[in-house]
Amino acid sequence: MQYLKHEFFKSIVTEKISEFNGYSKSTQYLSEPADHPVELVDQAAVETDRRLFVELRKRQDNRLRELKDALERIENGTYGTCMECKEDIPVQRLMARPTTILCVGCQEAREKSHNLRSTVM
Repeated sequence: MQYLKHEFFKSIVTEKISEFNGYSKSTQYLSEPADHPVELVDQAAVETDRRLFVELRKRQDNRLRELKDALERIENGTYGTCMECKEDIPVQRLMARPTTILCVGCQEAREKSHNLRSTVM
């Protein structure tokens, strides 16, 4: 049963990695500089677009890293185990977020701790 679960999630994660790789190629043109002079207003719009692209690219890179990390955990047999309490992460949570490393309880505790630190600072 465990093997089937891991194979199922391996196919999901692998498919998502392929989707991200394809999406990265389709947005490549946004990073290419304009080859003709542009007016100041156009230049501002281009700069705004580039900044948005950079932020989008960072998020894509982070998500791709999370997916590759999940694939590595599948390969080494630790996928689906909470990194904090070492309990099994429920399949429903893995279905909702295949890259998760924490069970709901540990995630909530981490967020609560983070929120407490944020309000103190």
